[in-house]
Amino acid sequence: MSTDWNLGTASYKRFKEGWGVACGTSVGRNRRFPSHQVEALKPFTTFRKAEHLPVPQQEAMYRDLLDTTREYVELRLSDLTRRYPDERLVLLCWCDLSLPGAYCHRRWAAGWFADTYGLVVPELTDELWAAQRRAERAAKVTAVEDQPPLF
Repeated sequence: MSTDWNLGTASYKRFKEGWGVACGTSVGRNRRFPSHQVEALKPFTTFRKAEHLPVPQQEAMYRDLLDTTREYVELRLSDLTRRYPDERLVLLCWCDLSLPGAYCHRRWAAGWFADTYGLVVPELTDELWAAQRRAERAAKVTAVEDQPPLF
């Protein structure tokens, strides 16, 4: 199975149109805008059964869940990548990582994607998005300058 997925993560609150395809990974659905649901990344059992445990144990339980549902994760992300071939899939949930001591299953998933598939999955921010746009514009200008003259 191909794993050439282009992934990023963000919170529903910070997500901006144009960042990519909204993919819900939270137990509760977002009502502000439509999103594709990725059920296999939702932490149903982890948070209900482990909220009393230390954070590292919660993360270990979630990663175990991802190992168990790996085939479903691959199928869903591959399907979405086929449907949106030139788009980033943005894995979304409710957590606000700007708060001190905040942690989130979407970042645990990003770590799992790095360990399991060698993928870098950035947390998208306004600053990161602006930097990527500047780099893309600069690359287009360079490509135009490199073209031979028409006459």
